[in-house]
Amino acid sequence: MTLKEASYGGKLFRPKPEVVLDQGLNLFCIATSWSTKQAAETFTDGIIKNYSLLSQDQEATSPFDFLSDLTIEQNNLRTAILLANDDLIKNNSKEYTQGIELFVGLKLRNEFLWAQIGNPSFFIKKDKDQLISLGSQKDLSFDFSSDQSLPPLPDELLGINKRPLIHVQSLKASNRDKFYFISHSQIGTAIQTGSIDSLDTLSKKLSDKMPLHPFWIGEINFSQ
Repeated sequence: MTLKEASYGGKLFRPKPEVVLDQGLNLFCIATSWSTKQAAETFTDGIIKNYSLLSQDQEATSPFDFLSDLTIEQNNLRTAILLANDDLIKNNSKEYTQGIELFVGLKLRNEFLWAQIGNPSFFIKKDKDQLISLGSQKDLSFDFSSDQSLPPLPDELLGINKRPLIHVQSLKASNRDKFYFISHSQIGTAIQTGSIDSLDTLSKKLSDKMPLHPFWIGEINFSQ
C-alpha cells in the first residue's frame, strides 16, 4: 500500500488531512481535523487500535448494536470509529474544541471496505477508465453560496453527536485499481472531462477551475 499526495493553497483556508497507513492491517485513515493536527493523530491511532482488537477477538463486547445489513468486518470498522468518536465527545464535553472529517479504507483480499463522514470525496480508477465517483462530498458553505466566495466549512463532523451517521460500504477491487481522494469545497465538473493519469493532471484541473479554493488530493495504490 502506497500513498501519493499533493495540496494547493488557493486564497482561502482548508486544513490539510492527516493520512495514516497501517501495512499490517491493510488499512488507512484520512482524518481532517478542524482544530489541531494532534487531534487527528490521536483519533486515527484510536481507530486503528480499536479495529485491530475487534478483528482479533470476535467475542469482544461492544456498546453499539451489530447491524445485520453489514458484514462482520464492516461492523468492526464502524464500531472502531464510534469508540474513537466517544473519546472526542468526552473531550468536547465542556467546550466544543475538536471536530474531524474522516475516511477509513480497508483492503481484504479482493474486497475494499470503507467508512466515511465528511470529506474527502472518493473515486476509483480502473485501468484506463476515467475517475468513477463512489463518495462525493460537499461543504456546508455550498448551502449558502454556489460561487467561490465563502471559505470551506465542514458539513459533517465526528465529535458532535454520540451516534453520527457513518456511511459504510464495500466493493470488489483488484490490486490494479487506484483510489483517489479529493478534499475540496465544490469539485463540480472539474474532473469530468479528459483523462487523469497523475496527481499533477488532477491538481491542474481543480486549480484551473476554482483558483480561489484550497484542496488536498491523494492516491492510494495497493499493487505490490
